[in-house]
Amino acid sequence: MNFFFFQLFLHEGKIKVELITAGNPKTLLDNYEEVFNDGKWHQVILTIGTNFLELNVDGRPMKTVRILSMTTGSVYYVAGMRR
Repeated sequence: MNFFFFQLFLHEGKIKVELITAGNPKTLLDNYEEVFNDGKWHQVILTIGTNFLELNVDGRPMKTVRILSMTTGSVYYVAGMRR
């Protein structure tokens, strides 16, 4: 079974992406230095493909190239946490 998991979240105001893919250790991507917990709306687009991930925040892309493979299924879970 090819297991894939990603989590997109804010930590201390910074956008983070956590990835878990089959056969690879957990990876935390935190390429943006600025904080986004400023009370404003922001557009966030996460694009994932074979050996490619792009996090686009407010029209500014940040590309990451790594060994990455995923298989999508028929069930997707989208959730949020509230303090």
